[in-house]
Amino acid sequence: MRLAPALTLSTLLLTTACGTSTSTAPEARPADLTAFHTQKPDWTPCPGNGPATPPPGFLCTTIKVPLDYSAPDGDTLGLFVTRRPATDRAHRLGALFVNPGGPGSPASPYAYGAPETFSPEVAARYDLVGVDPRGVGDSKPLPPCLDAKAMNAYTAIDTTPDDAVEADRLRASARAFAEGCGKSAGKLLPYVGTLDVARDMDVVRRVLGEEKLHYFGLSYGTLIGQVYAERFPASVGRMVLDSNVDPALPLGSLLAQQSASIEQTFTAYLNSCSTRPTCHLPKKSADAWKKIDGLLADLDATPIRSLPGRTLTDSDARLAAMAVTYAPSVWPMFDGALERAFQGDGSQLQILADAANGRTADGKDPEAGSAHLAVNCADHGEFRTPEQFAAAAQEARTTAPHFGPANVNSSLPCAYWPAESSAKAHPVTAPGTPPLLVIGNTDDQATPIRWSRDVAARLANARLVTNEASGHGAYHRKAGPCLTGAVDTYLLTGTAPGARTTTCPAPSVKARP
Repeated sequence: MRLAPALTLSTLLLTTACGTSTSTAPEARPADLTAFHTQKPDWTPCPGNGPATPPPGFLCTTIKVPLDYSAPDGDTLGLFVTRRPATDRAHRLGALFVNPGGPGSPASPYAYGAPETFSPEVAARYDLVGVDPRGVGDSKPLPPCLDAKAMNAYTAIDTTPDDAVEADRLRASARAFAEGCGKSAGKLLPYVGTLDVARDMDVVRRVLGEEKLHYFGLSYGTLIGQVYAERFPASVGRMVLDSNVDPALPLGSLLAQQSASIEQTFTAYLNSCSTRPTCHLPKKSADAWKKIDGLLADLDATPIRSLPGRTLTDSDARLAAMAVTYAPSVWPMFDGALERAFQGDGSQLQILADAANGRTADGKDPEAGSAHLAVNCADHGEFRTPEQFAAAAQEARTTAPHFGPANVNSSLPCAYWPAESSAKAHPVTAPGTPPLLVIGNTDDQATPIRWSRDVAARLANARLVTNEASGHGAYHRKAGPCLTGAVDTYLLTGTAPGARTTTCPAPSVKARP
């Protein structure tokens, strides 16, 4: 699954994957990890990182962890860690670890923005900590699986094959991508799953001298939190899980269910067309769908010019359309890109598709989008055959005929993945934790609200707050006093809502005078 708007449009397709572990037993802490737990970090001013320039007050360091936790005396990895100490030292509550999801999105830029995401009191009373997961960001990022030319061909392949020949091409392309990842990533590939990321978080917690892990995870970040709670229940502090992914669902079911939400949101985009002067589609959604389908059919038959040396295919256009369902703020931009495509110019849709893949205009893959698939494949050893993907694509077609098969087939390289995995989807209950706070918007394209509801119902000690709102990511300063109040009270006092389930109504709209 390659969808989510954690930071910018360039991360739109890197959010809701599904990480699981293979056992519900709490983690044993072998004595031979002592050398990692007793590290003394050397905090220095954080380096600038493109648009993610650290604001004043943040310091950074590198903390070593084992590459393979079953052989901690072997090779190690360096994790990039950033921290802004609490500004209200007299009332400091501890360190709040934050993660924006992905997989493939680094946590450090999210931490840099945390002072503006959280309420002023929460931001002041916690150290704000971001740990780039292994294989991501500045923590030994996985290299691209393909060079720019090969990546152009890979992203242009038809993800909705119409016949056996096109299906064979799709499978060959997925196999080539997987083989490229095996060649480029070396021995890191088997060790990027969510269980290892959760273990890393516990090492960092110990190195920072924190008795408990206070945590805020968004989207895929909720998987990290759930797996941590499952493996280290006694070390869990205050944990907020925002826009949850359900670890009990196999990858195919997750992709199919997500596809239905994407389709529903794109229909909402079409229904809202008449409210935007930038949109020139028919007012009736049925007529608008026909026009969109006509464009996709034309592109399937004959791609049109886009960026220099490239042409826009129906897969590119479909990807751009799926991406913008995560950010209604860019719908006017998509209106214009779509209109230009109808006129034979696919450049703007190509830019949107490339941004969704984390690619720059020159075709480079600076965000190492390969990490997304690497984590997905590592976490889902139960979903590893072309036949399973074909069945999932057919399932997705029934509820999301326009986007379902393409969304499922975006993870098809897992069918040919060169690193084996014993991880499987399973329900997480995490007994023995303090109350966990699960939140989500009722109209969430990337992580359907049913996932948050099922996660909260399954966890042994959780409270669910559903927010009657749209978008991916429920908590932010403008989310409304009900939702923000519940989260802030929990983070500041440890007090969770008394009811097992709470619903926050949509903010009332004052009538115009």
